[in-house]
Amino acid sequence: MPKWSRVQIEDYYHSLYLLLLNDARQNFSKIGRNLNINDKSAAKLYRWTLAEGVLSPPFLRLNTFLNYQEYTYFMKFKDAQSVFMKMIDDPRIIYMAHCSGAFDLMVMSREKIDFSMEKGFDGFVLSGPRSDFIYNKVERRSMDEYYTMFQDFLNTGEFIGSELTFSVRNELVWDEQDLSLFRLLKNDLRMKYIEIIRCFGFSKSVFYDHLHNVMNTCTAWIPYYPRGYSNYNGYFILFKTDFEGQLVDMLRKMPVHCPILKVDKWIYAYILLERNFLQNAFFDFLNLMSTSGFVEEYKYSVPISNFTRKWTTQDFPHRSRYLRE
Repeated sequence: MPKWSRVQIEDYYHSLYLLLLNDARQNFSKIGRNLNINDKSAAKLYRWTLAEGVLSPPFLRLNTFLNYQEYTYFMKFKDAQSVFMKMIDDPRIIYMAHCSGAFDLMVMSREKIDFSMEKGFDGFVLSGPRSDFIYNKVERRSMDEYYTMFQDFLNTGEFIGSELTFSVRNELVWDEQDLSLFRLLKNDLRMKYIEIIRCFGFSKSVFYDHLHNVMNTCTAWIPYYPRGYSNYNGYFILFKTDFEGQLVDMLRKMPVHCPILKVDKWIYAYILLERNFLQNAFFDFLNLMSTSGFVEEYKYSVPISNFTRKWTTQDFPHRSRYLRE
């Protein structure tokens, strides 16, 4: 392995991120050729990014369709931790976070859930079907540079009214094999295909037919955290604004992975701040967004713990019924 300086390593990390963003499945030989290193060094580089929390594995997120929507809830509870622990076993739950702030629990589910019947329920802050996810392509800039750019924009007062809209798709047409394949690849698109083929007994042609169907109905992305995920503080923030397009454009310029979606009339963003960045300055900045008239209202909470449903080949006990065709 070459003896690289820290600056060289960080350059390689960002280059690797861009390569995987373009093609999450490309092999290490191709990555090595693009980075002018050998395939073993490329594989080790990828393992380093995961170990340091600079990258997470490429993932899939299902888009919305006429017959398929995922529901997002931001709620207040008197004992959110108890509800959080109880709901972990609910198969409808996709993602859940116990929080502190304007809302105590954030939940994403594959169907509607009546949380008002749960013990200690204290009201909805926001609820409804989510939009497609929006992700940012992370450019190399400092957090200070980003906030200076955003502040300069706010100071111009040149805000253009716009509502974020999304294309209306036809029905989602999936069978059980499509769903199983999505669940396996959802959190790691680089999972070895041979494991899936062996698990379900697919022929290669049948496997790739299902893969094509899944990929065409999902968004593939890869998270990038230049300083390593553990070196950031996270905030779930809800924005209400008449300038949704400009807000999303500015959020997509953040120098770290920033998932964005729309629920009802609100824009949700998971904003990560470097821990050495003055957190009070960030709250002053949120206030400036409000006093400048760019956002009408904002609410935020800090995630304390979270749960994501994950699947492995061992979660499919009836996989033997998928016979080779």
